[in-house]
Amino acid sequence: MNALTGQKAAAKNHLHALTATQETPKAVLKDAKLATAQLGKRIDRLTAEALVLIGQYPELKRALALLTGIKGIAETSAIALMGELLLLPPDLSHREWVKFAGLDPKAVEGRQPPYPLGPLYAGLERQIA
Repeated sequence: MNALTGQKAAAKNHLHALTATQETPKAVLKDAKLATAQLGKRIDRLTAEALVLIGQYPELKRALALLTGIKGIAETSAIALMGELLLLPPDLSHREWVKFAGLDPKAVEGRQPPYPLGPLYAGLERQIA
């Protein structure tokens, strides 16, 4: 489902780029709109099927209810999150959750950023200092 969501976002961006000019043929615009709509239908169908499956298991229903109770997380996003979160061991500490999320907060002194700088930014930092 995550892959389809990414494809739909790309299709929407492509459609937006096509509508930015008057030179785009109508057939191309129609095809791009159709592709976006079809991806939306596929996502909706997979979401509906996942909800039927989730409805069969009380622990999955509870997880879905907890996730959709968070502001900004709807069913489709909650289902995608469940696919990630439910694979984690249940006995993780809060620090282990943070590491699994790819975050590693550390104390920072001075102007040192909490993340490694790329070569371009590192060069800018040297020029500014």
